[in-house]
Amino acid sequence: MTTQADNSPDPEASVEGLLATCLEGDPETWADEVERTARQHPDLAVELTRRFASLVQTGLASDEGLGAREGQEFGDFRLLQPLGGGAMGIVYLAWWAPRSMAVALKILRPGRQFQEEARRRFEREMVLARCVQHAAICEVLATGEHDGVPYIAMHLVEGESLAEHLEQRSLPIGEDLEVLLHQMERIARALDHAHGQGLVHRDVKPQNIMIDGAGSPVLLDFGLARRTDSDSSLLTAEGVQVGTPAYMAPEAVLGDELDARSDVYSLGATIFEAVVGQRPFEAATAAGLMHRILNAPLPDPRVKNPAVSSDLALVLRTALAKTPGRRYQSAAALANDLEAMRQGMPIQAREPGPWQRLKIFCVEQPRLAAGVVALALAAALITGALVELKSQRRISTANSRLVDVLLHPKGSGELGLVRDILRFLGDPLEPGPRLNILRGNLARHHRVKDIGPSEALGKESDGGLWALEPTGGSGFLAGVGKHLLHIKEEGSPARVWDSGIPTGAQDPRAHLCWEGAGACVMWDAEPGSAFGTSLEVFENEGDEPDPCFEQAHLLAALGTKRGPLWIKAGVGGSLYLGHLELGKTFTSILLAGTETSADDMIQWGGALISADGQIIYAWGRVASEPARMWAWDASDGAALGPPVTLASEYGVYAVCSPDGALLLTASRFGLDAASSSLSLWPDSLGELWVLQDGGLRHQGFLDPKSSQGQVAGAAISQQHGVAVIHEDRTLRMWGPDGQLKREVSDLIGPREPVFQGADDRLLVRCRDASARVFDLDGRGLTIPLGAATRVCLAPEEDAVLMGSSLHNLKSWDLHSAGEIHLDGVTGGVTGICATPQGGFILVTSCGRIFSHDPVRVETDEILPLNWDPGQWILDARFVGEHSETLALLCRGEGSGAVARLVILQFVILQGKGQWKVESDKSLPEDWGRAAKMAFDGQGDHCWVSTISGLRTLQKSNNAWQALGPSLASGNAWAVVSSHGGSDLLAGATREGLGFWRWPSNGDPVLCPLPSDLATRDMSRAILALDPRNEILAVATSPLDSAGWELWLAEALPEVNAPKPLPRELLAPVSCLAFSPDGKQLVRAGTSGEIALMATDPKSLAAAGQKLLGHQATVYALAFSADGHYLASGDEKGIAFIWHMDAATLWQEVDRILDSNR
Repeated sequence: MTTQADNSPDPEASVEGLLATCLEGDPETWADEVERTARQHPDLAVELTRRFASLVQTGLASDEGLGAREGQEFGDFRLLQPLGGGAMGIVYLAWWAPRSMAVALKILRPGRQFQEEARRRFEREMVLARCVQHAAICEVLATGEHDGVPYIAMHLVEGESLAEHLEQRSLPIGEDLEVLLHQMERIARALDHAHGQGLVHRDVKPQNIMIDGAGSPVLLDFGLARRTDSDSSLLTAEGVQVGTPAYMAPEAVLGDELDARSDVYSLGATIFEAVVGQRPFEAATAAGLMHRILNAPLPDPRVKNPAVSSDLALVLRTALAKTPGRRYQSAAALANDLEAMRQGMPIQAREPGPWQRLKIFCVEQPRLAAGVVALALAAALITGALVELKSQRRISTANSRLVDVLLHPKGSGELGLVRDILRFLGDPLEPGPRLNILRGNLARHHRVKDIGPSEALGKESDGGLWALEPTGGSGFLAGVGKHLLHIKEEGSPARVWDSGIPTGAQDPRAHLCWEGAGACVMWDAEPGSAFGTSLEVFENEGDEPDPCFEQAHLLAALGTKRGPLWIKAGVGGSLYLGHLELGKTFTSILLAGTETSADDMIQWGGALISADGQIIYAWGRVASEPARMWAWDASDGAALGPPVTLASEYGVYAVCSPDGALLLTASRFGLDAASSSLSLWPDSLGELWVLQDGGLRHQGFLDPKSSQGQVAGAAISQQHGVAVIHEDRTLRMWGPDGQLKREVSDLIGPREPVFQGADDRLLVRCRDASARVFDLDGRGLTIPLGAATRVCLAPEEDAVLMGSSLHNLKSWDLHSAGEIHLDGVTGGVTGICATPQGGFILVTSCGRIFSHDPVRVETDEILPLNWDPGQWILDARFVGEHSETLALLCRGEGSGAVARLVILQFVILQGKGQWKVESDKSLPEDWGRAAKMAFDGQGDHCWVSTISGLRTLQKSNNAWQALGPSLASGNAWAVVSSHGGSDLLAGATREGLGFWRWPSNGDPVLCPLPSDLATRDMSRAILALDPRNEILAVATSPLDSAGWELWLAEALPEVNAPKPLPRELLAPVSCLAFSPDGKQLVRAGTSGEIALMATDPKSLAAAGQKLLGHQATVYALAFSADGHYLASGDEKGIAFIWHMDAATLWQEVDRILDSNR
């Protein structure tokens, strides 16, 4: 036994102390303090970071106040919405998952968690609150601690506080007064029960009494309570006031010992305010209030409320007597008198006789002198009194709070929570906004599954995760504790190696080598030193867990498909490239041009190895000369041109593309530099270099247009896109030509960006316990990380891997449950057709065609025979009554390309269904650009909206022929048809609206439209026809207005039909669609928002309901044939399926959640 072991510090206690120190300053400094402290204490860095991440996750480490991070996990609870808070604690409306119920959850504030007295006070409340069980006392359901943060879970009272209750009502008289006194009687009996358990509440007031929906009172918050048999001096210093001043008993004002009679006084003051409408004693200053409580006679309540009887006035005088000995000696005695008054019985309270009144005066008068002495102390103390906002004070009803949470979601994918809350609230099949919330959450839900090792690995694999790297498919590398694990696919056994990585190693990372035949681990063992990198290499062959090769004091190292590569210094500052082949000894080659004399010795600052292992970069200085960059071919160490001079005046920051062909260099403040003349700001905030013609060539400078432009982190994609996070915390994306493409400034503390996968998705981790994933188009997806300390993209799985240990490794699907995955689409979804079988056909601007079955949740690409995929599909429609014929309105590449009508036929070939091109008709050139098309019910006529007007095609002898003049002249924006009772056709051109009935045999008949609609001057219009031929919907942008209007007009109005009136819209409309029964109309626009509305003006079934999921202009909408589903597609090629039927919606929700388990 050694004394060192006995005296070693408790790591948990050390982390607690360090975290307490970090949280002493302003909240906005906490994250920086934690990072700085982690660097100073590397052995505790993992646990320190994890504990702070937990605080961030729950919102307790935020400078945003009470609403910091609602929507996050806190143990078994989900924090939904802040209800209140003060200096000691925060109270949240929370969802308790194991019990599937809403609760009020009180949590100790982070700044108080490491203060011994504050923790003791909160823990005392936890103990005392569990001791009291009474119908009129708020039930404490659970107490405990999560990640060192204590909490109290309380029953969520559905109602309002007594204070709110009284504010909304006039002074109680008659029956109202009887009800009030009965409620106060119940509170008095609840207090008596608490007193019987040895507890004094010490903060009875209207704000701490709730009136639930049934009118029953509930006493809240034993936060200031204490046991009468305990040593009060432990937590309450002598002479310190406890409670809320206006309701304090005189002994509380003086800081004397409190007992049950003090609670009687506070309840008496509460009853007085409820009956009279004002507090017993009021003053403009704290000192004045203290003086009146101690000395002023009690006002007669009958002056303000004549309904107060003499008995009730006597009860109030007795409860509010200034000396405890003259009050009711128990809360039960007060309750008995309140009950007696209700029943018309004599009360026990008695007026004092003359001698008794004189004795009271003599006894109480000396307190005036004592009160004067105490006033100064009282005035100072009251100013700094910490009066906590109570949990239930701001609740109107539990249900309304829960609905508010549902209506204002904090993130995507809260499907399980929303489902449980909706079932908790009532009828799950009731149509309306609540059901629409579930619909939206289902569409946005992202599947999360556990991916940890299938077998138990023992306690030696416990601990924090220090590396996480995808390896293809569902496989990954994970570094944990002193081990490196390779899991080749989900559920497979892990290959475990023993790593010698030291505790607190800086920037640990792991890569596969030799195309999966081994792995390597790298870390920075000497922070601040250029040659501080260490390397371990492991082989899969055999069962040997130890490294097969190790190197230290390296300039750079990387695991590649060729095997591990590293750069090491030789004699005189020369550099050597090391390479270890599988099963062989390592080789070392001199990098050309690095052998120098003592006078010209290069001071190396750093190096890069391209991800494919083909290119080597290194930078350094000779004496005080500017920094230079060298490049070599990694296969033989040959120099790729001469070194180039960098604009970086300070330390150099550099990253390169995976193939090494594009290089970004920038100045990095705070790094060691040999330059003798340093300017305040560097001349360059980032410059691009391209490797071509055998050497580095300057491509240009990056200009973030920011005075805080230092590069904090950067990455380059396979396609040479550049992502940079600057010192101003803005993410900027450039093309390979150095042109700025996109800026994202709403990231909270973004960290080093990483491109991963063939599709070049960008992952950026942020300090707010989230990560953002961006695609090439700049679309961003926010991923909640919770307490995960490591995160990476798994491109082949379209997922994000995350975790903080082996026990909580998870995979987060990048595609939501409602997304129709159109693999490889590079354009937009331009058309959607509903099949009679309940599915959909989706067409895209890149010429790709897909079918989707919403019941089986299957999506397949359609590859028609003889189809040329290099076309822009503008629109798609089924022809005739069946779904065997599909018409596509197409356009070739180039702005002058002629539109074409392509007819696809579904045929059976060799026993298998197949689409083939039946005909391909080029439209006349003089028709010009085409947009949309429509067909008659028999499939013999096709109308096309073109720039020259509304044009007609007729089918004759199985061939489509262009007919004569246009139905309507001018630029045609839209055309629709329906076939309910007869063929109806509507078109919108710059000349106005046209509406026709098309007889089966004969020419079209022009039908009248409401005059206001027919004569409307429009700059744009979108149309939809009710399938039942009853309603024409027109969304239009009038020439005399910048806004949009929506008209619903009867398609075939009667003579005296009511005149339709337009509805003003807040956003432009891009498409409209009716449900099959015509009862619902959906519209979408440039914001990506889809709005639902009922076509019956008297119905409110879908009023104000919206479907949120798209982030771009929605081009196409369609209901399924049975109306159970709605499909939508946008300009980015993203499509969603929305479950419109309540029963199928709930079935799908349960299926999705069950599959997550």
